[in-house]
Amino acid sequence: MRVRTLAIATFVLSMGACVAAPPAAPAALPAPTQVPTSVPTPKPTVEKPTAVPTPTFERVSEAEPRVAAPRPHGIVTWRDDTLYSDSLLVTAEDLPGLPRGQVYAAWLSGNGSSQFLGTLGAGSGATQTLTFASTEHANLLADFDKLIVTRVAPTESGQASSNIVLAGALPEQALVHIRHALVGIPSTPNGAGFVVGLREQTEEMLRHAQFLKEAQDDGNLPNEKLHAEHLVNLIEGAHGEHFGDLNGNGRIDNPGDGFGLLQNGDQDGYIKGMRDHAGLAASAPDATDEIKLHAGHVQIAGDNTEVRVTEIRDRALGLFKARTTAETRSDVQRLLALAQQTIVGVDLNGDEVIAPIPGEGGVAVAYQHAQLMAGIPLKRPAAATAAPGVAATATPKPVAAALAPIRLAIADNSYSQKALSVPVGATVVWSHEGQKPHTVTADDGSFKSDVLKNGATFEHTFNQPGSYLYYCELHGSPAGEGMSAEVRVQ
Repeated sequence: MRVRTLAIATFVLSMGACVAAPPAAPAALPAPTQVPTSVPTPKPTVEKPTAVPTPTFERVSEAEPRVAAPRPHGIVTWRDDTLYSDSLLVTAEDLPGLPRGQVYAAWLSGNGSSQFLGTLGAGSGATQTLTFASTEHANLLADFDKLIVTRVAPTESGQASSNIVLAGALPEQALVHIRHALVGIPSTPNGAGFVVGLREQTEEMLRHAQFLKEAQDDGNLPNEKLHAEHLVNLIEGAHGEHFGDLNGNGRIDNPGDGFGLLQNGDQDGYIKGMRDHAGLAASAPDATDEIKLHAGHVQIAGDNTEVRVTEIRDRALGLFKARTTAETRSDVQRLLALAQQTIVGVDLNGDEVIAPIPGEGGVAVAYQHAQLMAGIPLKRPAAATAAPGVAATATPKPVAAALAPIRLAIADNSYSQKALSVPVGATVVWSHEGQKPHTVTADDGSFKSDVLKNGATFEHTFNQPGSYLYYCELHGSPAGEGMSAEVRVQ
């Protein structure tokens, strides 16, 4: 350690000697020919510093980039609660905060009528949601094509005022073909929409594929051929090439509705009908990018479905040549797997998703994307109808004036909705569509109609929240007995 210290000291001293040594004298310069008598000493120029203002909050604020406030937006998606498209989900994001006592409420409208859905509740983050299911399990797409979200606030009169915060509507021309897919069309046997009919018929096809497998397990060849006939006739339709008594038992058995999954004669069949009307919706002049995107997905799933049901048909036809159940085992197993894949699809690429791509998506994917075609984007409307805080110069509008009256039908011995929810200020119109005379009489006496006959109407505006039971004086009684119903005012 001592040796190292001495070495370092020696190094430092030598370095100091190097620094301290004076430089060598410069070589002598030649003498100038003329020496000036005096040389003025230049004065250094000192520039005055530019005054820098003391930063203030206002100046700093002006210098910062301005970030636009998020715009409220949302989407309406259709769902199945019990039956087809009898439910929906409203999702809204970036809605302005509300003072105490105010809420956001949603309404459906279309075909001259309105349906109050309820109030939005907090979701995740800045999202608010509302789920609604029709109490009658009606296909909501059949009657409604518009939705608005309103800001509802109490007024001094005890009624509610409202102004529209979000609004959206399905494009009119594309909607025609969307309804042909998801609601109904006269060309099908039961007037069902093409995608709806496809779901029902392929589910029936799967049932008979399962019956076929049970017959094979039991070693019952005649029953195998019976269910093979069921499959061929259901798939091909009443005008199909092979439709008929295929097992030779003297009768034509067909568990389908006769329209067929495949095109047959002058019938398009459900697959072609679905693909064609998805394409018509996408090519409509008012079709949105979302409609075009999901229409393409529907068509791809339709192509996959056609390939699978064609193979099912061909394998079922082959079963009629068999003499023993041992000859049919492989085809029956493959046929059942295809029937399941026709509905559910198959994950070919192993990404754990059955997607609307060639070879994967089936009927379930086609139906899902048909409903996505019918999604309603929600945007902030023009300033004249927007809520305060969303756009300036908005004028509150009464709830009852924002939408058409809510209509209920009176049939013989029943009202069309057993329990109806409406907001304060809504007007309900009862329309008599039956043959027997009826009344609309409140249990508490707050409203009462005359005796109504076919074609007559009665209306009442509900200005106070509460539950209002009512009944027909001729066919019911108070407290929910007989012909009776309820209006719930929120």
